[in-house]
Amino acid sequence: MRVVTQSRLTHRINRLRPARILPIALGVAFCLGLAQHAEALITVGVLDTPRDARDVEIVGGLAYVADGPSGLRVIDVSDPAAPFEVGALDTLLRAMDVEVVDGVAYVADYWRLVVVDVSDPAAPVEIGEVFIGGETWWDVEVVGGLAYVAGGDSGLRIIDFGPEYNTECGDGLDNDGDGLADMADPGCLAPTDPSEREAAFVCDDGEDNDGDTLVDYPNDPGCFHPAANTEEPVCQDGDDNDGDGKIDFDGGLSALGYAAAEPDPQCTDPWQAEQVSCGLGAELALLLAPLIWLWRRRGI
Repeated sequence: MRVVTQSRLTHRINRLRPARILPIALGVAFCLGLAQHAEALITVGVLDTPRDARDVEIVGGLAYVADGPSGLRVIDVSDPAAPFEVGALDTLLRAMDVEVVDGVAYVADYWRLVVVDVSDPAAPVEIGEVFIGGETWWDVEVVGGLAYVAGGDSGLRIIDFGPEYNTECGDGLDNDGDGLADMADPGCLAPTDPSEREAAFVCDDGEDNDGDTLVDYPNDPGCFHPAANTEEPVCQDGDDNDGDGKIDFDGGLSALGYAAAEPDPQCTDPWQAEQVSCGLGAELALLLAPLIWLWRRRGI
């Protein structure tokens, strides 16, 4: 047994100078602080994704998750305690990172960069890609129309998708004010279409076709849909078409600028025929424009 005398103990304590004691004291304090804060952390919600979540972007109550082999997952996190998936897109390879700008998600998908229209979170649609085999794309940031991609050993790549992806039909915005954006708008047949307006549709051409100073759907009450083929149906044309002394759905106010008569009770909507006993002609006319739009969209 080794006996340490008081003089030797005092000598050893004196050798522990402040310069040596301070780092030890700071380390102990740091560890105690971490433990204290860890006890205060509480998990409020959990959602297990199909594969391995690599990155997340939060935009307007939605979480866009790059989930490895399962691609892009869109999760509603408006209630953090009860997140749930609202949409998904298989990006084919392995989603490593995601950036969302103006309704468009840019996904670093292992060997390629994928551009996804997420204007409808429930139905993401791929609208473009840049593919370079053999290189892993780890991270992406989008600023000013340019994508900055970290490519591992290949370094930084700066990608300009060109004006074809900076169009009204691919920017995630409702550019013509009809409540419909991008591919949900009947004026868009492809994300690369330059305008959401369609000259073939009277209610979506940007013109005041009936001279009432109201333009297109939904501003002109004569337009029941952007694809409607007239802004001036008989229930919003300012005329007493059936000779009953009553005019339109509003007495002619929207068409003439003043109420010229009592509203016609047979006009329950501005876009319908004024006479109830009109047969099927008017109803078929009202359905014609949406059917034409569906035909153009499906290419049949």
